[in-house]
Amino acid sequence: MANWCSNFVGVSGDKENVANFMAEIISLKKESEEKQEGVRPCEDGIYMFDIYIIDESWFSFETKWSPALDSLKFLGQKHSVNLSCEYSELGCLIYGKWEYDFESDSESETYLESEDFDLFSYNDETGTYTFEGEEYETEEDILETLLGRKF
Repeated sequence: MANWCSNFVGVSGDKENVANFMAEIISLKKESEEKQEGVRPCEDGIYMFDIYIIDESWFSFETKWSPALDSLKFLGQKHSVNLSCEYSELGCLIYGKWEYDFESDSESETYLESEDFDLFSYNDETGTYTFEGEEYETEEDILETLLGRKF
């Protein structure tokens, strides 16, 4: 059984290009719902599942084990848009952010290493996480702090 990687994507650029990009995402969502299975935006791409449209320039989806960065880059190039994807699959210690800039056709990625996850701990008794001497209700704030330090 797959571990699910959550992908949250923001799209920017020319208004018409963003609209065309999102129209394709909506089409992929409909196809996935009709088939009741994942869809691939390109031949070599990773399957996208449970696509959810947040608004006119944000959407999310699930993938198996890892983010769909190649598929997103393909779509970004196809529609001449910039993309930002935050992804996480904590069962496999995957947490990061990827960005694609259409103008320069460049991409950048920042992610946590496995040793970064050793910097905080979970307390079963209190149900909290401890990081740098402070307690946190969820690990999300800790992960954001650690990722921010890598920029």
